[in-house]
Amino acid sequence: MLKNILGGLFAVIAGMACVSISLVFSHKFYTAPEGLDPNDIEDRIRLAEAMTREAKTIIISGHMIGAFLAGAIASKISSHAKFGTGMVASMVIVIATITNVIAMRHNIGYSTLLIFTTLFAAYAGARVGSGNEVYIDK
Repeated sequence: MLKNILGGLFAVIAGMACVSISLVFSHKFYTAPEGLDPNDIEDRIRLAEAMTREAKTIIISGHMIGAFLAGAIASKISSHAKFGTGMVASMVIVIATITNVIAMRHNIGYSTLLIFTTLFAAYAGARVGSGNEVYIDK
């Protein structure tokens, strides 16, 4: 049981690190407008509109890689309920993605693409990591 929890926690940390690196790296592709207040919704909308296509692609890739890694790592480390553990760990990344979309107020097309590609990567990571073993009873 402890192995499952620690594996899931490690997987979530690795996935979040991937997402964070992609967000930091994406800022190299566009300049944020001056005088932004992070607490103001209108300023966050201006920041989301200033993002270039390259920056959005890097963010989508980072979220996908993070969700895939979280699912695969948690599934590999888990001793039983491999697919379930992988899905739980990768769903944390998906929830963080949805939170980011809501907070930043991205347009609907980009938001939908970001959420669904991250969901696909979460499922794929958990499935690959589990090796099609849904539950192992030892």
